[in-house]
Amino acid sequence: MEFEDFSKKLKQQDLMTILILQFALTMGVILFSGVIGGMFFMMENEVVNDNVDVLNILSAMAGVLSFSAIMFFVMLPKLRYKEDTLRGIFESEDPVASFMTQFRTTRIVQMAVLEGAALLGLVACLLAIVFGIMAENSAYWANLIPAVIMVLISATNFPTKSHLYGHFKHLQDNYSLVKR
Repeated sequence: MEFEDFSKKLKQQDLMTILILQFALTMGVILFSGVIGGMFFMMENEVVNDNVDVLNILSAMAGVLSFSAIMFFVMLPKLRYKEDTLRGIFESEDPVASFMTQFRTTRIVQMAVLEGAALLGLVACLLAIVFGIMAENSAYWANLIPAVIMVLISATNFPTKSHLYGHFKHLQDNYSLVKR
């Protein structure tokens, strides 16, 4: 199927649904990051709780979860689009609609896992600010990295028509190989 045919069969509602979902998940992280930045400048920066053990544990967990989330983002499509799934998509009456259902489900799960890692890192930043430790030890700002990674992945994988067609075409090529 060529891009023009794909575009004609792609329902605007399906495209808008995935765009809105991905945008909303990403904006939640961006807005929470903004709140944390604002709190840093509003707080008096006096140490009220010097329990860095909790922050170190949260920071380590955010790092591990972030790495795992990135690997999950990359691996999930390979795990989901097995032979049976490809058959279900390309042997259905409307392969584009079947693809969009599978793609939407996969993308929601991918983004939710990235968001979980990002929010954990942001909570570590928030606690470092509330405890008054962030002003003394700026290394805890590294907990913003999972949020930055999520935003970058979201921006570079934003589901435009051409992006979706690229995925569809890749799956169609894989299906052709499986069908033989």
